[in-house]
Amino acid sequence: GSEECIEKLIAVGRKATGEEAAAAVGLALLAASQEPGAHRSAPEASEKTMSLVKRLMTMASLSDQEDTSAAAANAKVADNRCAAIWLAVIVRSLAEGNHASGALLEALEPMCRIFVHVIGELCVFAADCSQKGLVNLYRLAPPDVRTELLKAIFLAVSNRGVTGHVLVTREQRVQMIKGETDLGGLMGHDSLKLAAKERVDALKDLIFLARELQHPPLFIALLDQPVASVWASDVFLEAVDLQTPCLPEVLQGQLCPVAMRPKLFPQLYNTNTAARQAIVALVANYFGCETPQALLSKYPDEWPLVAKHLVTSLGASRAATREASIAAANVLIPGKTWSELKFFFYDFWEIVVKLSDDAEERIKAVIKPLLRMTRNLTLRLCDARDGGRDVDEAIAMVAPMLLKFMERFPFAMALYFDVLRELVKNAQGTDVLRPYVQDLIPPLIMSLSELEHGSLSYYQAHLDARGEEKAKELNAARISASRDSVSMKLIRQMVPLLTPENAQDIAPRTRELLKVAAGANCRVGVCDFWQAVCAERAIVLPADGKVAAEMLRATAGALMDINKEVRKAAASCFASLARHNSQEALTKVVSERMLKRGEDTNFVDDTSRNAYRVPLALALSEICRRCGESAISPDLKASIAARAFPLRYSEDDEVRISWESLWSELFPSNSAGIERHHRQLSAELASIFSHSNSRTDKKAAAKACVALCVQLEKMQFRDVGDLHQALLGSVKASALYDGIGVVVRALAAVTALLHRRRRNEESEVDEESSGLLLVLGYCSKGSLEDRTCAVEGLLDIMVSTRLWSSLEEIGAIHVNAATKVDELQKSLEAEPREPGEMVPKRYRGKPQSPAEELLTATLNLCAGAFEQCRREVEDEGDLDPPQEGELSAFVKASLAEYQAGSLNMRLVVVRAWKRITAHLASERLAVSDGMQPQGEFVAALQDASLDDRSDRLRRPALELAGALAKDSTPKGGRELLSRGFSSGTEGAWRVLPLDEWLSRLDAATVEKCKDSVDALRLVK
Repeated sequence: GSEECIEKLIAVGRKATGEEAAAAVGLALLAASQEPGAHRSAPEASEKTMSLVKRLMTMASLSDQEDTSAAAANAKVADNRCAAIWLAVIVRSLAEGNHASGALLEALEPMCRIFVHVIGELCVFAADCSQKGLVNLYRLAPPDVRTELLKAIFLAVSNRGVTGHVLVTREQRVQMIKGETDLGGLMGHDSLKLAAKERVDALKDLIFLARELQHPPLFIALLDQPVASVWASDVFLEAVDLQTPCLPEVLQGQLCPVAMRPKLFPQLYNTNTAARQAIVALVANYFGCETPQALLSKYPDEWPLVAKHLVTSLGASRAATREASIAAANVLIPGKTWSELKFFFYDFWEIVVKLSDDAEERIKAVIKPLLRMTRNLTLRLCDARDGGRDVDEAIAMVAPMLLKFMERFPFAMALYFDVLRELVKNAQGTDVLRPYVQDLIPPLIMSLSELEHGSLSYYQAHLDARGEEKAKELNAARISASRDSVSMKLIRQMVPLLTPENAQDIAPRTRELLKVAAGANCRVGVCDFWQAVCAERAIVLPADGKVAAEMLRATAGALMDINKEVRKAAASCFASLARHNSQEALTKVVSERMLKRGEDTNFVDDTSRNAYRVPLALALSEICRRCGESAISPDLKASIAARAFPLRYSEDDEVRISWESLWSELFPSNSAGIERHHRQLSAELASIFSHSNSRTDKKAAAKACVALCVQLEKMQFRDVGDLHQALLGSVKASALYDGIGVVVRALAAVTALLHRRRRNEESEVDEESSGLLLVLGYCSKGSLEDRTCAVEGLLDIMVSTRLWSSLEEIGAIHVNAATKVDELQKSLEAEPREPGEMVPKRYRGKPQSPAEELLTATLNLCAGAFEQCRREVEDEGDLDPPQEGELSAFVKASLAEYQAGSLNMRLVVVRAWKRITAHLASERLAVSDGMQPQGEFVAALQDASLDDRSDRLRRPALELAGALAKDSTPKGGRELLSRGFSSGTEGAWRVLPLDEWLSRLDAATVEKCKDSVDALRLVK
């Protein structure tokens, strides 16, 4: 019977190894299962056919209760393969008739699972037959069942894996090394596994594609598309016909309706080869076009829908779809006009920007061409050189769009700035961008920092942290590069487009950039922009207008920037803006936001204070240089002069030089400035001493006080009472610190100016109110330099006020100073040294050392005191003649300094002797009795006159000796020399005989001091 025939055919088919034989057996089984005379496409499946279907389904059972041996597994794979091929033949025959019903309807889902399972097996022919079988199953199913069948297919495909491992296992590799396994067979087996895996993956991709397009039945249409194969003989065509679509035209319209056509464009560039081939075949078979361009040309009215779906697919969740859409956009969009793009151009730009930040590596690899295409397309559409309505509309959309994207998507700043730069560059010479100037300039200024290479900021931070000089050089180089950048050039090109209206819009934005911009390039760009506006477009800044006033105040704040280059740029910008403001406005801004902010109380240390003062001086210099007398009011000039005067004496070189330059800009000379504004200068100095917390500022102000007093002395101006009180209070309230001697010296100078009197005039001040006792106290405390300043100041006060202390008190000042130097010398000698290492000359014997400067001041003070001694005391400032031992004590002390001192010190000592002896002789006071020891004194004179180092010492010594020789009064100078020659002193102070001494004198010195030498020859 037929059942026996079917079993025999199945047995024969199992043994057959060829694909054509398997197809022939399938046709035979189909014929054996049909009733005699029945047509293949009968409306209902016969009982024999259903019995055969069940038999084959049992043969291809997917139950897990199977033998796991290798032989059984191979037999099972063969049964599955044969059953799938034969079922595909039977289903194809049944699908050509009506829909399934009854038992056949229940068998659809199990057959679906069988076909999907075989697709993942190694046999390619069986897999192809199974795919065609799935299509015929869908065709066979009634319309109301197809949705559930499709779900079953999707579920089966999603759960389908790949038979075995697709790579060579470790055991197989060991067998291959030992020669137990054939390498060629093993590799061939693996290639079949890879092909099976690719088939399953291709099915999954088609499912994803259909779901993504929101039309799952499209999967069946794609599965129905033929592929190139070798199964083309008559037997294959009769059995399964793999090279011809099997879906009828009516069903094709349901599976891929016309509404799906615009959605298919991106998928024509799918990177999955199998999926792309299926899409291309579908488009060719259903719509008669093989390329996207041909399809778009055939249906041009669908371009809006194509563009809409293209943008949607660019934002798809699957990376493969985004990648395909990028390729489609690169082909479909270039060359389009603005009218074809404007309805979706904003959305397209937005999704392209988002894709530029995509995390998928495959997207990163293909996004650059899309970005380049988008950039070039935008610039072509917005090319102002072409003109026209379309260009205006494009610019009206693109300019605000880019500015909005800068806030929403800051990660693509480089793209925005690049497009903006080219946009402005192309619009040069036209007014097309005039309405957008206020929106374009701020981002262009921001691009000065945004487009700078990130490594420069990294290097700058490290150099700044190390405090190297190279940090300043790098900072200056960065600013210079930004000023030469394309962005800055475009900013300058947009300056002529400014109007008063958009200048009012730009002002608040640029003010904000000055405050919060992270990059110094950006802040410098703001200053350079407004400076260019002042120079080239002054019409937008009316005199004393709101914009000019606001930017003047904002730029004044930028003068405190931590970056030196920003401060310089702000200084130049401020000076330019000052010319567009009234005298009152400029005075108010400078006074409140610059001079007042620069006061000592606004800073915590000298570093921050000086960091502000340097650019402040530059700004004020620029103002004075550019604005002229018409813009600067007299009060403002006086305030600037008052601030500049003390800062010219700052210890910081940069501060001193900058403010000295400002002073030179204001006045032709030091005396001219003091003469014109001495009252304001005095008030400013008094304010510093009264309110400043900075010792550095007080020292600078003290130096300025001394210079001021020198000039005021010439002017006979003595109204400095407030300054004197401020200085007096500052010195009284100050603790001892390095440099306080300068302040004490200033107190003395002001006191001398305020209370100067001549001899026999009434004194208006006492020692307490003048500050003399305060100055006297600092002569014996503090550093050597401070003591020197105090001693010099004490001498100045005593000379001017004639409030002289006694010779004993003044002599004690020198003794105290000499003792201090001795202590320091002993400490120096006690320091550990290498054997044979000499003790360096740090105190006595070192020219212009602090020690010698102090001793010089004390010796001059003593000499000045001796010059106040009178035979007859007529004034309260006169001193009594020297008492016994007072003059000799001074001589001994000065001889000690002479012996240990340098050439300069010896010259000081000789000059002091000369002053004292001349004064005593003029007052007819005894000289010879007081100048003890006389022999050492004469020996020192001889030594000085014979010193071969300098004529500066030889001549004063010889002149002093000559003056003494000419004094023939009793106990006068000649008697002093005679006693000295006759003393016979030996050792360190050996007195030479007169003739021998004169014979050793230098001929040039003798020639210059001939009168003195002749007088000496008369000494006996």
